[in-house]
Amino acid sequence: MDVDGSGFIDKKELRSMLEAFFTYITKDGTNSEEINKEVDNAIGEMDLNKDGMVSFEEFLKYNLKMNGLASTSI
Repeated sequence: MDVDGSGFIDKKELRSMLEAFFTYITKDGTNSEEINKEVDNAIGEMDLNKDGMVSFEEFLKYNLKMNGLASTSI
């Protein structure tokens, strides 16, 4: 997902990933407004320090929490 190799996932990279995912799942994609909403929600949940990007650590913590492998107070 970190296409530019910066060590972070930004909104542009997350949007590209979600567009590909929705296209794969639905076979016809989804509308731009829905993807923007999903990107904003995902960044909002994962970006713990609120810098607008998701670090590997933030991504890992979020996924561990979502999979029940970490407490909700991370």
